[in-house]
Amino acid sequence: MDVMYNPKEMKGVQSARESYSGRLLSDPHFDEAMMITGIIEKEIQATGKFKESLNGYSNSFANPKKNLSAVNAEKIIRDLFKDRTGLSMNALRETFVQREENLTDEQRKAAFPYAVEIGPMIKDSNKISFNRAFSSSKRLCDKTQYNGSWCKADHE
Repeated sequence: MDVMYNPKEMKGVQSARESYSGRLLSDPHFDEAMMITGIIEKEIQATGKFKESLNGYSNSFANPKKNLSAVNAEKIIRDLFKDRTGLSMNALRETFVQREENLTDEQRKAAFPYAVEIGPMIKDSNKISFNRAFSSSKRLCDKTQYNGSWCKADHE
């Protein structure tokens, strides 16, 4: 494994490497699969969706020369994701949905100014994309006094 992982997730990475799906992969192929799980995790955090990304990355990860079909590649990515994060992709998505449903009115009101800032950032600044403006606003929100779990997309 040539990729440096966050120390918080090393236990999950080691578990994934020792799993049935992880043992079958070479080191470079395993690192590639783990990077894909990270990308899909960010996609779930950002959009709440993962099926299209999973399908696309599974097709890219598949290797006909080594008898790895897209279906098997998807199974491997799902298994490694669950080993690395401790949750299935859908369970992670559901935690974010549940977190959003549990927001209080006070928390929603505190986050509203950051959401409103996105429009002017796109319109008046150096023509940045919505995603970049959203990310910038989220970082500001995370640094405020209201930086509880309702505002952070990270999970422990």
